[in-house]
Parts: sequence; structure tokens; C-alpha cells
Amino acid sequence: MRPRDHLAYQRNGLWGKDRPVVIVSATKHNRWDDLLVASFTGEVGKARRRGEYVVRHWRAANLHEASAVRPRLTQIVKSDIAGPQVGKMDSQDITGMLAMLKDYLGL
Repeated sequence: MRPRDHLAYQRNGLWGKDRPVVIVSATKHNRWDDLLVASFTGEVGKARRRGEYVVRHWRAANLHEASAVRPRLTQIVKSDIAGPQVGKMDSQDITGMLAMLKDYLGL
């Protein structure tokens, strides 16, 4: 599985705030309207204790603050993406994120 290695903002009308997400569904599955995404948290201290992946190169990924990827996967429709991609994850961060997700999913 090779995720789309870019970040986007999920339009979140319910909470009134766009939130950064990383698209984790493989490119071949992104031809239709649905995307599988993982969300970020800025609560890095809590994320470390929970075993979530802390992004090492968060500035290069164009995130606004130190962040961690949460293992909460959500299926969204492409129209919920607010604007173009906002950054790319470093290859080390992609590898770390995938390892965390595999651990959580028991793969």
C-alpha cells in the first residue's frame, strides 16, 4: 500500500474549522469520490503516550505546529477537501506513519 503522500485540509462544517489530514488511501482507490484519511493532533505529548506517530518534519510538511498522526481513519468525499494540497510528508514520516497504522490495525 502506497498512500498519497500529501496533506490537505478537511472542510469540517460541523466543528467550524478546517483540519489537516493525510490521505492514506492508495492512488488507485482515489479515482472515485471517496478518500481515506488520517487526522492530525497538535497535542504531541499526549500522542507520544498513546503511541501515535509524531511527525518529525512537520515544518517541511507545511503544518502550522508540531503534530502527530492519529490512527483514526475516516472516509470522506473529495468535496470535503478544502483547496489544493498543502504539503508533502517526508519519506521517513510516511514510513513511521505506516508502521504506526500497521501496529494499530494488527497487520
